[in-house]
Amino acid sequence: MNVIAFLFYILPINEYIDAKLSDGSNFIEVITYQEARKAGHFAKDYDRINPLLMTQAIKKEIDFVLDNEKDISKKQAYIKIFYPKLS
Repeated sequence: MNVIAFLFYILPINEYIDAKLSDGSNFIEVITYQEARKAGHFAKDYDRINPLLMTQAIKKEIDFVLDNEKDISKKQAYIKIFYPKLS
């Protein structure tokens, strides 16, 4: 342990770290939440893992799938699965 402390005291480690952090290769990209979501940066949506919002989020996702489904037979199958009282 004393050897590591001695090396930090002797070597110009702070200057090395400052030089590495100040070069142009380190930057922070600022994007909006919607852009990050579209790019797939989030594994899950907050709505779907939050117990209070889970039911509403799942219904919203099912409705989105139904609205965008072009194949009538698939759409009818989805309705039978997700909304059995309507079929």
